[in-house]
Amino acid sequence: CEQVGLKSLVTKQCVSLLRYSDLVPVDVAFYHAGERCREESKSEMALVFFNRFVDVTEMLEDEDGDIDETEFLMTDIPSSHKNLPKKSHFDEDAIEEIREWALTAGMSNNVQCQLPLRKCTNCGKKTYLAGVTCHNCKHAVPECIVTGWPVIGASNAVSCPKCHGRALKD
Repeated sequence: CEQVGLKSLVTKQCVSLLRYSDLVPVDVAFYHAGERCREESKSEMALVFFNRFVDVTEMLEDEDGDIDETEFLMTDIPSSHKNLPKKSHFDEDAIEEIREWALTAGMSNNVQCQLPLRKCTNCGKKTYLAGVTCHNCKHAVPECIVTGWPVIGASNAVSCPKCHGRALKD
């Protein structure tokens, strides 16, 4: 996808994959989501994902550590405790580069450490933009079969004539 100019598609897929971070290595999932968001100038999302990546790598070094789940309370992303690898999939240089970027971005007045929100179509409460399940009422919306992002409304989606799966137009 990336080689044919569909970078935003790859970014959405990496962000959606975080919903499955209890099945894939959590450090890898957060690293790639952060990296893709950074490359797409989605600095707030990149900061949250890179902070989680750093938290996970630090927890691997200090087994008595804990991970603050506050930024993810309004999401359908599982706890990072569920699939911790025995050791990081990244070398110390890569971890340090991300740590430095996150520290610099976090100190900037231009970047807030928060995930984008949308209004739940069922309860009206704010919930995570890329989530398919509302954290408040647990209402689920269809998942785009290409990106994994929520498909909300009929006007911005198409249906596959064979499987009837929904895909976002953009």
